[in-house]
Amino acid sequence: MEALWQRSVVGSVTSEKYLRVASISIAFYDYILTIPAEWRFYRSQSSIVHMSLACALFISIRYVSIIAIIVSNYGYFSTAYTLQNVSTLLSCGACLQAIQTMISQAILGVRTFNIARRNMRIGVALLLLYLFSISAEWFSDIFHRT
Repeated sequence: MEALWQRSVVGSVTSEKYLRVASISIAFYDYILTIPAEWRFYRSQSSIVHMSLACALFISIRYVSIIAIIVSNYGYFSTAYTLQNVSTLLSCGACLQAIQTMISQAILGVRTFNIARRNMRIGVALLLLYLFSISAEWFSDIFHRT
């Protein structure tokens, strides 16, 4: 019975590693495929200093996500652990997750505001919901609550 339990645990760790490598591969493939569209998006801006909100949010979510994937998988596959490294990686991963959530919610909020024909009452409600949700996200990430 114990050997069966150990084999299932080893299989789950191996499966997790394969899934992580697969997710990195898919993210890299998607990044490579979308580079031409990203370049066209940058070139359509009037200048780098005066980017549109859509371009700034696009850049933010794209590169914060890449950094989050790198940090998360470095922490998972690294073998040089110290107590300080682990705590730093965990806090960095939690912060990147919260920043990703903030950016994606901002994208959804801007799109919803535009669909609502830029109604100020809806804009204020969306802003309040955004502030409440990011406060809850940071609280849960900082205090490790689910």
